[in-house]
Amino acid sequence: MPQQGRKPPQIPTNSSARIKPPQAPPPIGALLLEHCRITKEEENVFSISFIEEPERKYCFECASEEQCQEWVEALKRASYEFLRRSLIFYRNEIQKMTGKDPLEQYGISEEARFQLGKRQQEFPHLG
Repeated sequence: MPQQGRKPPQIPTNSSARIKPPQAPPPIGALLLEHCRITKEEENVFSISFIEEPERKYCFECASEEQCQEWVEALKRASYEFLRRSLIFYRNEIQKMTGKDPLEQYGISEEARFQLGKRQQEFPHLG
């Protein structure tokens, strides 16, 4: 539960995360939340590492364990893999209920990124 008067972190979906405290200088970069792993390292520390480049790891320290957990959950919900799996899940549910592929009307139903297949085999720990 967030502290009164403080909003939990809001991370834009399928984009890079810009983490900036008030009164901070402009950011020196951004992290694209694609093929990444968000891990709680310590009580109030979490890290972002990249599956294809495990040596590329960034650690972030929060003011409290609660704040750390909020960041970890928000970042996981904003990751490309989470959004992709959600889209595939709801696509399948709609297809079961209606008998129609909801992506067909957009001409993208056969695109590889909307299939479980190969990507699921490459990164089974994401499923």
